[in-house]
Amino acid sequence: VGRTLFSSIFLIEGFGAVMQPETQVDQIERAVDDLSVRFAGSIPDNPALSGLDDPVKWARIIGGVQMIAGTTFALGVARRTSAWVLAATLVPKVYSNAPSLRTPRAEKSKSRADFLKQTALLGAAILAANDLEGKPSLSYRLTTEFPKSLDNRLKNLEMQTQLARANFANREDGQ
Repeated sequence: VGRTLFSSIFLIEGFGAVMQPETQVDQIERAVDDLSVRFAGSIPDNPALSGLDDPVKWARIIGGVQMIAGTTFALGVARRTSAWVLAATLVPKVYSNAPSLRTPRAEKSKSRADFLKQTALLGAAILAANDLEGKPSLSYRLTTEFPKSLDNRLKNLEMQTQLARANFANREDGQ
């Protein structure tokens, strides 16, 4: 139930961004403009990268990714990966909603509320991405459980070898 409730906001916002990207353009535009100024000299002039400054495309891409990752998270398919993808889609919104000194006083409370909402969703997505549902992590299993199972398999193999030798010796003695 919790996964479904958490992913519902991403499904709704993602669908809205795909169908009406204009509602998200101002947030995306602020992030794209600021980032393009910061990385102006480091992005090569490549025709394949020419449309990356279009906020409508970015809004649709982010919305589609949110819908896909939200659906897979709700269904429990690739849970942790989906949560990391959802967290990544929130970064531009958190970045663009961060209160700044140039924000007019009238917009500050709405901006602060949006920023806190997006930050809370980002924190929840990161928490969900790190949730192991009571199962140990892969590194723990490789360092602890795998050697134990390998030792057990080797012991079992040694016992089988000893039994096979004993059976072979008994056959030779009986002939």
